[in-house]
Amino acid sequence: MTRARLLAAAEEMFLSHGFAAATVDAIAQEAGYTTGAVYSNFGGKADLFLAVLDETAQEQLAAVRAALDSARSDEERLDVVNTSLGDPARWRAHVAATIEFLSYARHHAELRERLRSAQRLADQAGAELVSVLCRALGVDPPPAAHEVGREIMALVNGLSVRSLYDDELDLRTAISRAVNSLLTGDRSGIRGMPDATDATAAAGARGGGRARAQR
Repeated sequence: MTRARLLAAAEEMFLSHGFAAATVDAIAQEAGYTTGAVYSNFGGKADLFLAVLDETAQEQLAAVRAALDSARSDEERLDVVNTSLGDPARWRAHVAATIEFLSYARHHAELRERLRSAQRLADQAGAELVSVLCRALGVDPPPAAHEVGREIMALVNGLSVRSLYDDELDLRTAISRAVNSLLTGDRSGIRGMPDATDATAAAGARGGGRARAQR
């Protein structure tokens, strides 16, 4: 119970104040405990942030699986990436805090390894998405789904960073367009199935490009 309350308080503090400005004292006070409770459960602020990241990654993986299980149409399957992110404003705050933490963690090898562990969970969610999305889009799944899943997560992260300063960016639409484009080469099918003509043309263009590259 203590650990769960500390994690919940830490997440809210990191989202509202960022990693740098949040303090162990403030987190403990928000949770209703002393700083001793924090240090008896976590190694410090960085350890707390990593624990929040781990929990967020687990929640996103569960959200992806639940959304895929409950999807009843191709459009809903194509929107699973957006669904798993939850509230866009909250997601942007999460991204902003993580950028701050990355600047700190790049100087600490043990923190970078734990970050990679959390990222592997996110990549796993991306890999599970790939096969389902390929079926929804009417394209063959790639032989290395885990690599494409990693690329999808990189797209999501990159667009999320841009959304921090680009007020004109519609994050949900941009993610849908980018994922569709990555998997099919077609940028017209936003949040939905491309029609047969578009899908055939995209496949032909990709095949022609490969043929030209081989000559």
